Amino acid sequence: MRVREWYSIVISPPEKVIYPVKDMKMLLYKNIGDYSSYNSEAHITIVNFKADPAELNIVIRYVNDFSLRCSPKDLEFIKFASFPKTFHLGASSDTEQWFKELVKRFSKRFPLNKTACEFESSSTPHITIGRKLDVVEISMACHLFENHSVDIVFECNSITIRKFNK
Repeated sequence: MRVREWYSIVISPPEKVIYPVKDMKMLLYKNIGDYSSYNSEAHITIVNFKADPAELNIVIRYVNDFSLRCSPKDLEFIKFASFPKTFHLGASSDTEQWFKELVKRFSKRFPLNKTACEFESSSTPHITIGRKLDVVEISMACHLFENHSVDIVFECNSITIRKFNK
């Protein structure tokens, strides 16, 4: 029997971004209590999928080959924003455009059957501060960060495979 587990292909920012985002998560935690993604390290999800060990090896080769065909790009996160149930750092329009193209190119030749592996691509680049938040928690987060500014710029020069960990 195949045992498939969840994985993500992500952009992992450098430590100069990870630590400020961790501080933002801590501030939110102090104000609303425990929430989903509190312990998750800052990242930008490109795609999620399920794979067994043999399939994962195929994806690893694909990611390595794909990465060789990409050029580094400065990414900008310039605002606090929210989706239903998610409070996050939002990207500049230039970063959004570049990201959508990256996801499109990455998804086009993804080597596994997308239905079988429950493939999900991301449509909007963001760095999550809190997810699975209710309406009140989103409102509290917006209020908490309304006087904070965001100006995060870093070079994206690699992508990473992450295994989902509750």
